[in-house]
Amino acid sequence: MKTRSPEFDLWWPLHEIQNSGELYKQLNHPQVGRLDFEISNFDVTDHSGLRMAVHVPMPGTDTAEKMASLLDAWK
Repeated sequence: MKTRSPEFDLWWPLHEIQNSGELYKQLNHPQVGRLDFEISNFDVTDHSGLRMAVHVPMPGTDTAEKMASLLDAWK
């Protein structure tokens, strides 16, 4: 693309393009059973090569309630 697009060639070194993706993960917890999460990935913008993954309980499942019960056990 760099050879065919002068704009792309100018933008590419700025690294302003961020890969963010959404995916799903199931975990089997020994106490509460299956947990379903939506995961969003974000690049850290300081060019450190770090990524942040945010796990959110999937709507329509009982994952949020299970997570709350696990957190209550820590109180």
